Amino acid sequence: MFIDGSNLYHSVKDSFGLHDNEIDFRVLINFLRKERLMICIFYYNASLDREYNADIYNKQQKFFAELRRIPDFHVVLCR
Repeated sequence: MFIDGSNLYHSVKDSFGLHDNEIDFRVLINFLRKERLMICIFYYNASLDREYNADIYNKQQKFFAELRRIPDFHVVLCR
């Protein structure tokens, strides 16, 4: 499975008023998986610029670290 992190963030924020750190990704993955075999998940996003806003950057890095703890969940950071 491939997840566009930025697209997911804006869709959830606009539709439900939530931020991606409020989503339980383990529950979401199990819902999407259902009875299918899922080998791994790739979550694509871009890391924010630390110099622009260090506080938001640190929160984002903690969020990415939490995602990396999910088995077979790969965070891919692009520019």
